[in-house]
Amino acid sequence: FCDTLTVIPDGIVVHGSTASVNAYPNPTTNLVNLEVMDDVTRTYTVRMVNFVGQEVYSDMYEVRANDKSIKTIDLTNSPAGMYVITVTSQDGTVRMNIPVIRN
Repeated sequence: FCDTLTVIPDGIVVHGSTASVNAYPNPTTNLVNLEVMDDVTRTYTVRMVNFVGQEVYSDMYEVRANDKSIKTIDLTNSPAGMYVITVTSQDGTVRMNIPVIRN
C-alpha cells in the first residue's frame, strides 16, 4: 500500500525507491527511445496513444534492480501530432507528451 506518491519531472519516487523515466528525442520525427532506470526490480507497462486516444504502442517488461532499460518505439508510419506515453508500475504512473513532426 502506498500512502504518498511524488512525481518528479523525470521519474517516480516512492518510499525511498527512485525510478527515472526519460523519452528522447523530444520532439521526434520517427523513433522515440524510452529509458527506464530503477533501484529495485519492477515490472513496467508502457502505453502510447495519439491525440484522439487511440493506442499506437503497448508493452510490458521488467527492469532489473540498478539497471537501465531502453525501448525504441517506431513512429515512422504514424502521422504528425501529439502523442502521450504512459509508464506505469505498481507504485505509480508517469505521463509524457511527445510531439511527432514531419518535414
